Amino acid sequence: MRRAVRLASWLLPPLVAVWVFLANPFGAAMLERGIDEIARALDRAVAGAVSSGELERTLAEAVAVGDARRADALLTLAERRDVSLPTELEAEAATLAGRNDDWLATGKSCALCAYEVAECRSLSQLAVCALPLEMTPAGDANALRRQVGVYASGGEVDRLEVGLALTGLAATAAVLMTAGSSATVKAGATAARLANRLGTLTPGLRTALRSAGDVPVRWDRLNDFALRRVPLEAVTDVGALQRLGGMAADAGRVAEHSSVADALVLVRYADTPSELARLARVTEATGEEARGLFALLGKSRVMRATLRLPRRVLALHAMLAGAVAWLLSTLAGMALGRVARLGRRL
Repeated sequence: MRRAVRLASWLLPPLVAVWVFLANPFGAAMLERGIDEIARALDRAVAGAVSSGELERTLAEAVAVGDARRADALLTLAERRDVSLPTELEAEAATLAGRNDDWLATGKSCALCAYEVAECRSLSQLAVCALPLEMTPAGDANALRRQVGVYASGGEVDRLEVGLALTGLAATAAVLMTAGSSATVKAGATAARLANRLGTLTPGLRTALRSAGDVPVRWDRLNDFALRRVPLEAVTDVGALQRLGGMAADAGRVAEHSSVADALVLVRYADTPSELARLARVTEATGEEARGLFALLGKSRVMRATLRLPRRVLALHAMLAGAVAWLLSTLAGMALGRVARLGRRL
């Protein structure tokens, strides 16, 4: 009995430490890294992936499954990092990504891309053919006219497209007060609107944006507004757009530090508004490499690079490791002592 009590007194401290550690996981104590820290962490990760051949293997996998967007992102990253790739693999990836298409010479293809972004063959084509129009108020006005037609025919209106188009027009008119500049909000609203049409918004982020963009709309005045006959206040409550404008500002920062075309793909890595804000910090740290980093390292590794553990949690980890080591050594000593005693008896 005395031995059991003594053993319990030895086991209790490390077991309590384990319980405390499990009840307070690392994720709850994470702190945001600075932009320079994020850049250094991701730079180390890419260097390791290149030296281990992971970049080449990942590109080969993208080509094998026909993932054109991922192949294009990895090719761009390899070019920026001066990574030499096998000639055949590089050629196959370039063809898959549409880099050898003579789409600019085909006016019909470019016109189709400008009319419907889902028909764009590549991000490069989208950037040249569709974005010049979509980034203007005319792009937002066209989106509103499209939804007015749906409403008039009794169809299901895409209220997210309406909200984002109104946000873009409000930002252009500088009547929306958000944490970002009007240009940033406009770029973000356009990027989110086009990502919605392309299907690259995650369900979680789409739900959050749709909830924020569920504003009252005077459908009978939308055409007049699109034709600039009435002000924005005549068709919706501008104040109700503030929340959506804040999210659009984060999407705008993603576009600002990479490109609007890249932002259409990058938003697929954000499931919540908070992840969208973290995504903006990643692009601020990595610029135009962001798309390639996600394609190579994956969302989990990239997003982890934006966070770090505070010193007190690291100290707890060290304390726990020490307690476990002490427990194991104590148990080993007890076991050896028991074996020695049995040996003497024999």
